[in-house]
Amino acid sequence: MESASQNTHVTGQRFDKTVQVSNVESQPDHGLFQPWYPLSEADFLRLWQSNSLLATLGGATMTFGISYIAPKLVNYCTGVSGAALRDQEILLAAIAVLVGAALMVGSIVFSRGRRKIRSKIKKHFANYPPEEAYRVRKS
Repeated sequence: MESASQNTHVTGQRFDKTVQVSNVESQPDHGLFQPWYPLSEADFLRLWQSNSLLATLGGATMTFGISYIAPKLVNYCTGVSGAALRDQEILLAAIAVLVGAALMVGSIVFSRGRRKIRSKIKKHFANYPPEEAYRVRKS
């Protein structure tokens, strides 16, 4: 039986079972290395969180625009006598829907929890810039 400190080269053999090897160095890896950011599941979920006030206002505004024009549009399409769509009504509904959509997008962009996590991540990577290096992994 050979000692663990002796170098042994194995060539031309086939192994059918896993062979455990310790204290073996791999070829050096060249790359940019930097410390990882410890992102918790709670922080990850906060990154997808939206601002509830803006989301509520956006949803209410869109609902108003759609509910304002929907009955008039149905009457106009079914041919109810005297039903006409005025340009002002269409414009009001379109503006309400667009403003509501903008508020909902803003609710995602302007989320406080999201901003805090993003600033922590930004600060981490500003403090630990990547370093070019060669590294050897040991098993």
